[in-house]
Amino acid sequence: AAEVGAAAEDPDLGAKTEAFRESLAAARERAGGWTLDEDGFAPAAEGMARIYGEGRAFAGSLAPGATDEAFHEWRKRVKYHWQHARLLKLMQPEAIEPHAAAAGALAALLGEHHDLAVLRAHLADAPEGYARADALLVVEALIERRRIACEDEIFEGAGALFKEKPGALARRWSGYWEAWRAAPLAEAA
Repeated sequence: AAEVGAAAEDPDLGAKTEAFRESLAAARERAGGWTLDEDGFAPAAEGMARIYGEGRAFAGSLAPGATDEAFHEWRKRVKYHWQHARLLKLMQPEAIEPHAAAAGALAALLGEHHDLAVLRAHLADAPEGYARADALLVVEALIERRRIACEDEIFEGAGALFKEKPGALARRWSGYWEAWRAAPLAEAA
C-alpha cells in the first residue's frame, strides 16, 4: 500500500503516463503496416513451434531449486504458448482445449512461484516494515514450503505438457488448420 501510494504521488506521473500513451499510439500506427510473408498456417506454426520448443527446453534443463529468474523466464514461454493454444483451439477444440488447459494450469503454477519469489524479496528488503523477526521466520518457512510444493507440481505438469516434440506439435496443429479450413468447403459442397 505504501508503494502504491508513493507511485500515485509521483510528481512525474502525468508525464510518464503521457509518454506511455504516446508509445502505445505509435505502436498502433506501426502495426497498421504489418504484413505476413506467407499465407496459411505456416507463419503461425513456425512461431508456435519455436515458443513451445523454448518452453520444452526449459522443462528439460531446469531442476527443482533453480533460480527464480529461470523459473520466471520459463513462465513467459509457457504463457506465450498458452495464448497460442487459446487462440487456435477453435480449429480442433477436442484436441487443443485439454492442451490449452494444461498450459494455463502450468502458467498459473509458475505465476504462483513468481509471486512467492517477489514476496520473499519484499520481506528481505525491508523486514522491519512487515512484522517481528520471529514472525518473519515463520512466513519465510511457509513461503519456502509452498515454493517447493509448487516446483513439484510444476515439473509434473511440464512432463505432460511438453512430451511432444515441437515439430510434431506444429505438424499436428497444421493438420487441424487444414481440416478446419476445408470444413466450410465440404459443407458448401
